[in-house]
Amino acid sequence: MDMELLNAFRTIIKEELKPINERLDSMQSQINSMQNQINSIQNQIDSIQNQIDSMQDQINSMQDQIYSVKNEVSLIKAQVEENTQILRALEHKAEINKAEHDNFALQLANIEGNVNKIKNAVAKGEEAYNYLESFKNILTHRG
Repeated sequence: MDMELLNAFRTIIKEELKPINERLDSMQSQINSMQNQINSIQNQIDSIQNQIDSMQDQINSMQDQIYSVKNEVSLIKAQVEENTQILRALEHKAEINKAEHDNFALQLANIEGNVNKIKNAVAKGEEAYNYLESFKNILTHRG
């Protein structure tokens, strides 16, 4: 009888624990589902972190490129400034050369005028010489 009573208690306890076990199984299933969702979320977070790391690398690369461009622009600015100074010096030299050219042209015109005066004087001297030679010839033939 004790055994029968013990078996009866076991059966009653099993029947009473059945809904609890079912609830525990359901809860375990829900916990497993939540764990899967947490793992999925963790994977998404890891993926986002990888994307952020990649973007950070790209930003660092762009910053390096910007720094490089800034250095190049700085060098170009210095070269432009030097070129501007050279250009101004060349413009000044061109103005000086033009003034000297104009001065040479004026001096050449003066020399040309003087040469023309000398030609006229030589022509008059030649005429006078020819006249005197003619006069001399006339006198020598008469005398």
